[in-house]
Amino acid sequence: MIMFEQDSDVLRWGLHLLGGDVPISEFRATGTQRGVAVAEASERSHYSEDRWQASVLAQDWLGPAVTNLRSGSRDAEVGKRLNHAVPVPLLQPSNTTRGYGSTSRRSEEHTRVKPSFKAFSPKEIQYATNNFSQSLMIGQGGYGKVYKCQLDNWDVAVKILDDQGDQGLKEYIKEMEVLEEMRHENLINLMGTCFKFRALVYEYLPNGSLEDCLKDRPRELTWEVRTRIVYEICTALRFLHANRPEPLVHGDLKPHNVLLGANFKVKLADFGLCRYLTQGENSKAFHQTMHVSGSAGYIDPDYLGSGIVTPGVDVYSLGKTVVKI
Repeated sequence: MIMFEQDSDVLRWGLHLLGGDVPISEFRATGTQRGVAVAEASERSHYSEDRWQASVLAQDWLGPAVTNLRSGSRDAEVGKRLNHAVPVPLLQPSNTTRGYGSTSRRSEEHTRVKPSFKAFSPKEIQYATNNFSQSLMIGQGGYGKVYKCQLDNWDVAVKILDDQGDQGLKEYIKEMEVLEEMRHENLINLMGTCFKFRALVYEYLPNGSLEDCLKDRPRELTWEVRTRIVYEICTALRFLHANRPEPLVHGDLKPHNVLLGANFKVKLADFGLCRYLTQGENSKAFHQTMHVSGSAGYIDPDYLGSGIVTPGVDVYSLGKTVVKI
Protein backbone atom coordinates (compact mmCIF):
# COMPACT_ATOMS: atom_id res chain seq x y z
CA MET A 1 0.00 0.00 0.00
CA ILE A 2 1.35 3.42 -0.92
CA MET A 3 1.06 5.91 1.93
CA PHE A 4 0.88 9.64 1.25
CA GLU A 5 2.59 11.83 3.83
CA GLN A 6 3.26 14.91 1.70
CA ASP A 7 1.08 16.99 -0.54
CA SER A 8 3.61 16.61 -3.33
CA ASP A 9 2.82 12.88 -3.37
CA VAL A 10 -0.86 13.72 -3.57
CA LEU A 11 -0.33 15.83 -6.67
CA ARG A 12 1.85 13.25 -8.35
CA TRP A 13 -0.86 10.64 -8.00
CA GLY A 14 -3.44 13.06 -9.35
CA LEU A 15 -1.83 12.28 -12.67
CA HIS A 16 -3.68 8.99 -12.77
CA LEU A 17 -7.16 10.05 -11.69
CA LEU A 18 -8.71 10.28 -15.12
CA GLY A 19 -6.89 7.18 -16.25
CA GLY A 20 -8.80 5.19 -13.66
CA ASP A 21 -5.96 2.71 -13.24
CA VAL A 22 -5.14 3.14 -9.55
CA PRO A 23 -6.79 0.45 -7.37
CA ILE A 24 -8.19 1.35 -3.95
CA SER A 25 -5.64 -0.91 -2.24
CA GLU A 26 -2.81 1.34 -3.45
CA PHE A 27 -4.48 4.73 -3.13
CA ARG A 28 -4.95 5.69 0.49
CA ALA A 29 -3.70 8.73 2.36
CA THR A 30 -2.10 8.76 5.78
CA GLY A 31 -4.31 9.99 8.59
CA THR A 32 -7.18 11.21 6.42
CA GLN A 33 -10.25 9.96 4.63
CA ARG A 34 -9.60 12.14 1.61
CA GLY A 35 -7.41 9.51 -0.01
CA VAL A 36 -10.05 6.83 0.46
CA ALA A 37 -12.69 9.06 -1.10
CA VAL A 38 -10.68 9.81 -4.19
CA ALA A 39 -9.63 6.17 -4.53
CA GLU A 40 -13.24 5.08 -4.51
CA ALA A 41 -14.07 7.79 -7.04
CA SER A 42 -11.33 6.54 -9.31
CA GLU A 43 -12.42 2.93 -8.86
CA ARG A 44 -16.04 3.73 -9.73
CA SER A 45 -14.91 5.30 -12.98
CA HIS A 46 -12.52 2.41 -13.71
CA TYR A 47 -11.95 2.38 -17.48
CA SER A 48 -15.26 4.09 -18.12
CA GLU A 49 -15.39 7.06 -20.47
CA ASP A 50 -16.86 9.24 -17.72
CA ARG A 51 -13.61 10.09 -15.96
CA TRP A 52 -14.87 13.63 -15.57
CA GLN A 53 -16.99 12.39 -12.67
CA ALA A 54 -13.93 10.94 -10.96
CA SER A 55 -12.17 14.28 -11.02
CA VAL A 56 -15.28 16.03 -9.69
CA LEU A 57 -15.38 13.66 -6.72
CA ALA A 58 -11.65 14.17 -6.19
CA GLN A 59 -11.89 17.96 -5.97
CA ASP A 60 -12.07 18.08 -2.19
CA TRP A 61 -9.01 15.87 -1.93
CA LEU A 62 -6.61 17.39 -4.44
CA GLY A 63 -7.71 20.98 -3.88
CA PRO A 64 -6.17 21.29 -0.38
CA ALA A 65 -2.96 19.69 -1.63
CA VAL A 66 -2.54 22.36 -4.28
CA THR A 67 -3.37 25.12 -1.79
CA ASN A 68 -0.96 23.83 0.85
CA LEU A 69 1.91 23.60 -1.58
CA ARG A 70 1.32 27.10 -2.88
CA SER A 71 1.08 28.63 0.58
CA GLY A 72 4.50 27.63 1.85
CA SER A 73 4.38 24.10 3.23
CA ARG A 74 7.58 22.12 3.69
CA ASP A 75 7.22 20.91 0.11
CA ALA A 76 6.43 24.30 -1.36
CA GLU A 77 9.38 24.17 -3.71
CA VAL A 78 8.27 20.78 -5.05
CA GLY A 79 4.72 21.99 -5.31
CA LYS A 80 5.76 25.06 -7.26
CA ARG A 81 7.38 22.84 -9.84
CA LEU A 82 4.49 20.39 -9.89
CA ASN A 83 2.08 23.19 -10.64
CA HIS A 84 4.03 23.66 -13.86
CA ALA A 85 5.22 20.14 -14.54
CA VAL A 86 2.56 17.63 -13.47
CA PRO A 87 -0.86 17.61 -15.10
CA VAL A 88 -3.51 17.39 -12.40
CA PRO A 89 -6.80 16.65 -14.20
CA LEU A 90 -9.14 18.51 -11.86
CA LEU A 91 -12.61 19.36 -13.08
CA GLN A 92 -11.62 19.75 -16.71
CA PRO A 93 -14.62 18.82 -18.88
CA SER A 94 -13.77 17.45 -22.27
CA ASN A 95 -15.53 15.67 -25.09
CA THR A 96 -12.43 13.51 -25.47
CA THR A 97 -11.77 12.31 -21.95
CA ARG A 98 -8.86 10.08 -22.89
CA GLY A 99 -6.31 11.27 -25.37
CA TYR A 100 -2.84 12.58 -25.71
CA GLY A 101 -3.60 15.22 -28.29
CA SER A 102 -4.03 18.04 -25.79
CA THR A 103 -0.99 20.24 -25.26
CA SER A 104 -2.48 22.73 -22.81
CA ARG A 105 0.16 24.55 -20.81
CA ARG A 106 0.04 24.78 -17.06
CA SER A 107 -0.16 28.09 -15.22
CA GLU A 108 -0.02 29.16 -11.60
CA GLU A 109 -3.67 30.19 -11.71
CA HIS A 110 -5.02 26.98 -13.24
CA THR A 111 -4.11 23.40 -12.47
CA ARG A 112 -7.15 22.01 -14.28
CA VAL A 113 -5.41 20.65 -17.32
CA LYS A 114 -5.49 17.33 -19.11
CA PRO A 115 -2.36 15.22 -19.59
CA SER A 116 -0.86 15.33 -23.07
CA PHE A 117 -0.39 11.58 -22.92
CA LYS A 118 -2.93 8.80 -22.59
CA ALA A 119 -3.72 6.54 -19.64
CA PHE A 120 -3.95 3.08 -21.20
CA SER A 121 -5.85 0.32 -19.44
CA PRO A 122 -4.11 -2.96 -18.52
CA LYS A 123 -6.28 -4.75 -21.07
CA GLU A 124 -5.07 -2.43 -23.84
CA ILE A 125 -1.44 -3.07 -22.90
CA GLN A 126 -1.92 -6.83 -22.66
CA TYR A 127 -3.73 -7.00 -25.98
CA ALA A 128 -1.16 -4.84 -27.79
CA THR A 129 1.78 -6.88 -26.50
CA ASN A 130 -0.01 -10.21 -27.02
CA ASN A 131 0.15 -10.77 -23.27
CA PHE A 132 3.82 -9.73 -23.21
CA SER A 133 4.89 -12.14 -25.90
CA GLN A 134 8.60 -12.86 -26.27
CA SER A 135 8.20 -12.47 -30.03
CA LEU A 136 7.41 -8.76 -29.56
CA MET A 137 10.19 -8.04 -27.08
CA ILE A 138 12.89 -5.81 -28.58
CA GLY A 139 14.91 -5.00 -25.48
CA GLN A 140 15.69 -6.18 -21.97
CA GLY A 141 17.91 -4.95 -19.16
CA GLY A 142 18.07 -4.03 -15.51
CA TYR A 143 15.30 -1.48 -16.08
CA GLY A 144 12.81 -4.04 -17.43
CA LYS A 145 11.57 -5.14 -20.83
CA VAL A 146 10.59 -3.27 -24.00
CA TYR A 147 8.00 -4.48 -26.51
CA LYS A 148 7.28 -3.23 -30.00
CA CYS A 149 3.56 -3.16 -30.77
CA GLN A 150 0.70 -0.97 -31.98
CA LEU A 151 -1.61 1.18 -29.86
CA ASP A 152 -4.21 3.51 -31.36
CA ASN A 153 -2.77 2.67 -34.79
CA TRP A 154 0.67 3.97 -33.82
CA ASP A 155 3.88 1.96 -33.76
CA VAL A 156 5.05 2.23 -30.16
CA ALA A 157 7.62 0.86 -27.74
CA VAL A 158 6.16 -0.24 -24.41
CA LYS A 159 8.65 -0.29 -21.52
CA ILE A 160 7.62 -2.38 -18.51
CA LEU A 161 9.66 -1.47 -15.44
CA ASP A 162 10.92 -4.41 -13.39
CA ASP A 163 11.40 -2.50 -10.15
CA GLN A 164 8.00 -2.47 -8.41
CA GLY A 165 9.40 -0.99 -5.19
CA ASP A 166 9.62 2.58 -3.97
CA GLN A 167 12.63 3.47 -6.12
CA GLY A 168 10.94 2.09 -9.22
CA LEU A 169 7.85 4.12 -8.42
CA LYS A 170 9.89 7.30 -8.02
CA GLU A 171 11.61 6.78 -11.36
CA TYR A 172 8.28 5.99 -13.05
CA ILE A 173 6.70 9.19 -11.75
CA LYS A 174 9.80 11.26 -12.52
CA GLU A 175 9.80 10.05 -16.12
CA MET A 176 6.17 11.15 -16.55
CA GLU A 177 6.76 14.45 -14.78
CA VAL A 178 9.72 15.43 -16.94
CA LEU A 179 8.37 14.29 -20.30
CA GLU A 180 5.05 16.05 -19.67
CA GLU A 181 6.83 19.35 -19.13
CA MET A 182 9.79 19.01 -21.48
CA ARG A 183 8.99 18.96 -25.19
CA HIS A 184 11.87 19.04 -27.65
CA GLU A 185 12.64 17.38 -30.97
CA ASN A 186 15.64 15.60 -29.44
CA LEU A 187 13.78 14.22 -26.40
CA ILE A 188 11.81 10.97 -26.52
CA ASN A 189 8.05 11.44 -26.88
CA LEU A 190 5.95 9.82 -24.14
CA MET A 191 2.61 8.77 -25.62
CA GLY A 192 0.98 7.02 -22.68
CA THR A 193 1.23 5.14 -19.39
CA CYS A 194 -0.36 2.26 -17.51
CA PHE A 195 0.16 2.25 -13.77
CA LYS A 196 -0.75 -1.38 -13.08
CA PHE A 197 2.16 -2.65 -15.15
CA ARG A 198 4.39 0.38 -14.52
CA ALA A 199 4.30 0.75 -18.28
CA LEU A 200 5.60 3.72 -20.28
CA VAL A 201 4.50 3.95 -23.91
CA TYR A 202 6.92 5.76 -26.21
CA GLU A 203 7.10 6.53 -29.89
CA TYR A 204 8.84 3.67 -31.68
CA LEU A 205 12.32 4.51 -32.95
CA PRO A 206 13.48 2.13 -35.69
CA ASN A 207 17.24 2.46 -35.18
CA GLY A 208 17.26 1.54 -31.50
CA SER A 209 19.96 2.81 -29.18
CA LEU A 210 23.26 4.43 -30.06
CA GLU A 211 24.93 1.68 -28.02
CA ASP A 212 23.49 -1.04 -30.25
CA CYS A 213 24.27 0.83 -33.46
CA LEU A 214 27.90 1.35 -32.47
CA LYS A 215 28.20 -2.33 -31.63
CA ASP A 216 26.19 -4.01 -34.39
CA ARG A 217 26.07 -1.54 -37.31
CA PRO A 218 29.08 0.77 -37.05
CA ARG A 219 29.48 1.12 -40.82
CA GLU A 220 26.09 2.80 -41.08
CA LEU A 221 27.32 5.51 -38.73
CA THR A 222 29.45 7.58 -41.07
CA TRP A 223 31.51 10.44 -39.64
CA GLU A 224 28.89 12.86 -40.91
CA VAL A 225 26.16 10.94 -39.06
CA ARG A 226 28.26 10.67 -35.91
CA THR A 227 28.99 14.39 -35.93
CA ARG A 228 25.29 15.15 -36.24
CA ILE A 229 24.48 12.73 -33.40
CA VAL A 230 26.93 14.53 -31.11
CA TYR A 231 25.46 17.89 -32.09
CA GLU A 232 21.90 16.74 -31.36
CA ILE A 233 22.88 15.28 -27.99
CA CYS A 234 24.41 18.65 -27.12
CA THR A 235 21.24 20.38 -28.28
CA ALA A 236 19.10 18.21 -25.99
CA LEU A 237 21.36 18.83 -22.99
CA ARG A 238 21.44 22.56 -23.63
CA PHE A 239 17.64 22.56 -23.63
CA LEU A 240 17.50 20.71 -20.29
CA HIS A 241 20.18 22.83 -18.62
CA ALA A 242 18.59 26.07 -19.82
CA ASN A 243 15.23 25.20 -18.27
CA ARG A 244 13.91 27.89 -15.94
CA PRO A 245 13.36 28.45 -13.12
CA GLU A 246 15.16 25.16 -12.41
CA PRO A 247 17.80 23.58 -14.66
CA LEU A 248 17.38 19.88 -15.24
CA VAL A 249 20.27 17.42 -15.05
CA HIS A 250 19.69 14.13 -16.87
CA GLY A 251 22.03 12.24 -14.57
CA ASP A 252 22.39 9.06 -16.63
CA LEU A 253 23.64 10.08 -20.07
CA LYS A 254 25.25 7.19 -21.96
CA PRO A 255 24.97 5.63 -25.45
CA HIS A 256 22.31 3.20 -24.24
CA ASN A 257 20.01 6.12 -23.35
CA VAL A 258 20.51 7.88 -26.68
CA LEU A 259 17.87 6.48 -29.02
CA LEU A 260 17.92 6.94 -32.78
CA GLY A 261 14.90 7.49 -34.98
CA ALA A 262 14.63 7.66 -38.75
CA ASN A 263 17.82 9.01 -40.37
CA PHE A 264 19.52 8.49 -36.99
CA LYS A 265 17.82 11.48 -35.39
CA VAL A 266 18.68 11.64 -31.70
CA LYS A 267 16.02 11.14 -29.03
CA LEU A 268 17.39 11.38 -25.51
CA ALA A 269 15.59 8.91 -23.21
CA ASP A 270 15.40 7.50 -19.67
CA PHE A 271 14.65 10.42 -17.37
CA GLY A 272 13.96 8.36 -14.26
CA LEU A 273 17.16 9.53 -12.56
CA CYS A 274 17.12 13.17 -13.64
CA ARG A 275 16.98 15.99 -11.10
CA TYR A 276 15.77 19.56 -11.01
CA LEU A 277 18.33 21.84 -9.40
CA THR A 278 17.62 24.75 -7.08
CA GLN A 279 20.06 27.63 -6.69
CA GLY A 280 21.74 27.99 -3.31
CA GLU A 281 21.32 31.27 -1.44
CA ASN A 282 25.05 31.70 -0.77
CA SER A 283 26.55 30.09 -3.83
CA LYS A 284 26.30 30.39 -7.57
CA ALA A 285 26.67 26.62 -7.86
CA PHE A 286 23.51 24.65 -8.34
CA HIS A 287 23.10 21.91 -5.78
CA GLN A 288 20.66 19.61 -4.09
CA THR A 289 20.85 16.87 -1.48
CA MET A 290 19.01 14.09 -3.27
CA HIS A 291 21.11 11.12 -4.38
CA VAL A 292 21.88 10.99 -8.08
CA SER A 293 22.66 7.61 -9.56
CA GLY A 294 24.32 6.87 -12.85
CA SER A 295 26.11 4.22 -14.87
CA ALA A 296 29.63 3.06 -14.09
CA GLY A 297 32.16 4.72 -16.36
CA TYR A 298 29.90 7.68 -17.11
CA ILE A 299 29.57 9.24 -13.64
CA ASP A 300 31.37 12.53 -13.03
CA PRO A 301 34.23 11.94 -10.53
CA ASP A 302 33.73 15.45 -9.13
CA TYR A 303 30.20 14.49 -8.14
CA LEU A 304 31.41 11.28 -6.50
CA GLY A 305 33.91 13.30 -4.48
CA SER A 306 31.79 16.29 -3.50
CA GLY A 307 28.20 15.14 -3.78
CA ILE A 308 27.38 18.43 -5.49
CA VAL A 309 25.25 18.09 -8.60
CA THR A 310 25.77 20.58 -11.40
CA PRO A 311 25.10 20.49 -15.15
CA GLY A 312 28.74 19.42 -15.33
CA VAL A 313 27.56 15.93 -14.37
CA ASP A 314 25.99 15.66 -17.81
CA VAL A 315 28.94 17.36 -19.51
CA TYR A 316 31.31 14.71 -18.17
CA SER A 317 28.99 11.92 -19.35
CA LEU A 318 28.76 13.66 -22.71
CA GLY A 319 32.55 13.62 -23.04
CA LYS A 320 32.68 9.89 -22.32
CA THR A 321 29.88 9.32 -24.83
CA VAL A 322 31.65 11.35 -27.51
CA VAL A 323 34.81 9.29 -27.01
CA LYS A 324 32.81 6.11 -27.56
CA ILE A 325 31.18 7.58 -30.68
